[in-house]
Amino acid sequence: DSRGQIQKFDANGNFIARLGQNNGTAQGFLNAYRITTDSSGNVYATDGATEAVSNVVKKFNSSGVFQFAFGATVSTGGQFQQAAGIAVDSSGNIYVADSGAGVGRKFSSTGTSIGTIGSSGSGDGQFNGPVGIAIDSADNLYVADSGNNRIQKFNSAGTFVTKWGTNGTGNGEFSAPKGVAVDNAGTVYVADTGNNRIQLFSSSGTFIEVCGRAGSGEGQ
Repeated sequence: DSRGQIQKFDANGNFIARLGQNNGTAQGFLNAYRITTDSSGNVYATDGATEAVSNVVKKFNSSGVFQFAFGATVSTGGQFQQAAGIAVDSSGNIYVADSGAGVGRKFSSTGTSIGTIGSSGSGDGQFNGPVGIAIDSADNLYVADSGNNRIQKFNSAGTFVTKWGTNGTGNGEFSAPKGVAVDNAGTVYVADTGNNRIQLFSSSGTFIEVCGRAGSGEGQ
């Protein structure tokens, strides 16, 4: 939130703890942006501020205790131009969507750089401002390729598998999608940001249904 912290709640919405509440320190945030957890309950968050002291990934244990941070802004010798979405696979590898560079970056569980996925562009396996990123139970990777108005899917080796979506307002079309998630059944949920709705798809990209619409009421 605006105080440079992440807040933790139980399933009923009851407050549990704060993470990174000391803004201005190694564990604090300038712009806490995206968040995920691993199978052990550790919490990973991108601090996507463009200041030279930020643009990093920060890890906390399940109790909210700061563990370490990695990455930095490219101009200072770091890896990120704009750290955005983040996900962790079954082996503990960490994937970060670098919106500014138009690539996905892969790190080990300790934050060591392993490689990149994709490149900047509009072809298969290329990105224009990727934001959201998610991993399914088979370690397939789904990326909300926001600037290209589509979702792209990669296998666990980082090889392009398929894509779906184009710019528009119809079913299966997007306007700057920025979030993506996958449930245990393999259903893919996309935050179709510009169209103010959630769209559901199969793991191969077949449209299922739409949830929500623009407004301020329940379900809007």
